[in-house]
Amino acid sequence: MHAKAIMLVDDDKDIVRAVRLGLESTGSQLHDFTDSILALQHVEQDCKQFEVLVSGVMNEKYSSGSPA
Repeated sequence: MHAKAIMLVDDDKDIVRAVRLGLESTGSQLHDFTDSILALQHVEQDCKQFEVLVSGVMNEKYSSGSPA
């Protein structure tokens, strides 16, 4: 059985670091991003790789909910 692949996306590096520590302890394969555009590009290239997506709700790059 292979480890679950989890994508973690949050623009706050401290949150990413804390969540990473918790998820890695479960033996999960983790891919983390602090840039949501890079995360989206990664998903577009290989979206079947992930079983779970953990994402922050707010992103300072977007003021109206759409890319600047």
